[in-house]
Amino acid sequence: MSNIQSQLNIPDGIIETIQEEALLSLLKTTEMVLQHARRTLFTDQLSQAQFNILMILSHEPVKGISQKEISKRLITTKGNTSQHIARLEDVGFLKRKYSNKDRRYNTITISAKGKRVLDAVEPHYREQISEIFHPLNKMEIVAFINSTNKLRHQLVRINNIKGESIND
Repeated sequence: MSNIQSQLNIPDGIIETIQEEALLSLLKTTEMVLQHARRTLFTDQLSQAQFNILMILSHEPVKGISQKEISKRLITTKGNTSQHIARLEDVGFLKRKYSNKDRRYNTITISAKGKRVLDAVEPHYREQISEIFHPLNKMEIVAFINSTNKLRHQLVRINNIKGESIND
């Protein structure tokens, strides 16, 4: 019985291929990482997507970037980007500047208050990453990155063949 099989309490013979076992392992690990992050990093005041937005903005020039560009870079679900941005603006973590030519277009920057919040959370975020990956050596981490890159490229290829869109 494999590790993932016993963790999920799956009887022998149900998992038929090593690929199926790998997918279950990836999905279970992803869910555990997200649960850990929700418990240790994110709160009612700052969700994972909002943290991700602040991280994106913190590495941008003073002029800011568009909401569309933020949405492209988000790791989490992109569907409610405008709601996350509105909430972050309401609490003063970011600033939105509308175009004089087209009010539908705006540039977004992190505010001083948003930067302070991010500066308080980011060290803990980096510590958590280090703790999660502690059992792996550098070569294993590089192999993991390369493997997940290959899987993402394959998913994009499969979906392009079917004429469907997928986040790449």
